[in-house]
Amino acid sequence: MTPLPPSAFAAQAVSVPPEPADLDARLAAHQAGRIAHPDVPRIKVNLYRGYEVTAVAQAVEDLRGEVAGFTQVDSLMVADSVLTTHLGQTSTRVPPGQEADFLRTMREMVAEIVAAAREAFGAGPEAPYVIADMPDGSARTPDDAERNGAGMLDLGADILKVEVGEDGGFPVLERLGRAGLPVIAHLGYTPQTRDNRKYGITLEEAQALCAAARRARDAGARAIVLERVSGAVNGLLSRPAPNGLPVYSIFSGRCPYLGQSLNVWDSVIRPDFAAKAFPPTANLDRDAYPEGYTIPVIRSHMAALVRTTLEGRYPPRDPLPPPEGLPDDPWAMP
Repeated sequence: MTPLPPSAFAAQAVSVPPEPADLDARLAAHQAGRIAHPDVPRIKVNLYRGYEVTAVAQAVEDLRGEVAGFTQVDSLMVADSVLTTHLGQTSTRVPPGQEADFLRTMREMVAEIVAAAREAFGAGPEAPYVIADMPDGSARTPDDAERNGAGMLDLGADILKVEVGEDGGFPVLERLGRAGLPVIAHLGYTPQTRDNRKYGITLEEAQALCAAARRARDAGARAIVLERVSGAVNGLLSRPAPNGLPVYSIFSGRCPYLGQSLNVWDSVIRPDFAAKAFPPTANLDRDAYPEGYTIPVIRSHMAALVRTTLEGRYPPRDPLPPPEGLPDDPWAMP
């Protein structure tokens, strides 16, 4: 596994993770913000290195007060997509035999991001919580997931994200829930296991996605990430409901009460393939990394992307009509 270049932030373990009640209080406050300002998206940021955290904190300062209802990003996710960004691979599927090496890389990233986040944002209730993405190979069995997830939390992450591409992911969620480990369920397109396409276009698939969201909630998930799902499903699941979960989506269109995942790398580096829904702020090619991928550059690009998102100009709306027969409140279904 190709190592990442050194960072100014050394990997530092944080001995005691926040109590779950603190995380629940933050999630509740973020959901209250959605209800108070339904047209102002909540922001989750996917990133990888300590200097990117510094740039995001500076971008937030640049934007604070510009849009009513925005004062802070909700969360920072240490994302396994470092494989396709900084490391230049074609997917987040880890080659056989390299799972342990990449898990070590992810652990180092988690410790680095936690240290950088504490420096940039502090550790108070207003600071964004840190999500540790569970990489390919780390949660193939419930035993693996509990052991590796606990290790991520011991490094200071607040919550884990687990891809649930098929039914086999639910025993993992249930084990983590029973063990008291907080988790976010990733549904729709799950890059570790599923084909790269849009999910939930047909009524049958839309109903299956809603059922998967309820099953994840019942297994103990605290929030949901939706990737490449239809705008109709994103809108239905994002609508606040007494027994629903907060939703963060990516490549799933715009809707009221939106929680939007934004990627630091994608705000700067344009993809080397034809793409319609990628951030409009990206204007550098991959060969600009690492020399041109600096804190000032990331800061300006992220400020522009967050502003564009808050003002409703990104992501684009999903032009596909919703399938007939979806319930008004998918969270209330049996």
